[in-house]
Amino acid sequence: MNEWVNELETMTLQLISVLEQTTYEELAEFVERRQPIVDQINQTALEQKLTSEDKDTLKAILQHDPIIMVRMTVLKNEAGNWLSQRKQATRQRSVYESAYTPDSFLLDKRK
Repeated sequence: MNEWVNELETMTLQLISVLEQTTYEELAEFVERRQPIVDQINQTALEQKLTSEDKDTLKAILQHDPIIMVRMTVLKNEAGNWLSQRKQATRQRSVYESAYTPDSFLLDKRK
């Protein structure tokens, strides 16, 4: 059990140390690597009792989760804003790119 908890702690502390520069790909990779470890800890906890040291370490790890969630939210909002700007730019550009017939021409009449 202890090796799983230590691995989870190491991963979490490494992420926290560079969290402000972390990209969404790195966060996604962290979550994908973290989930099997958490599953293994849960499975092992069902079979044997957690030590008080493991419990304390897991509590310390869980205290970092809100910080990680804030970073994930910031990245999500940045992506949403970027998509919104792209949609707006596309709408503005489409106004000027009307579907004209290539063989047509415009005649002005003077009165």
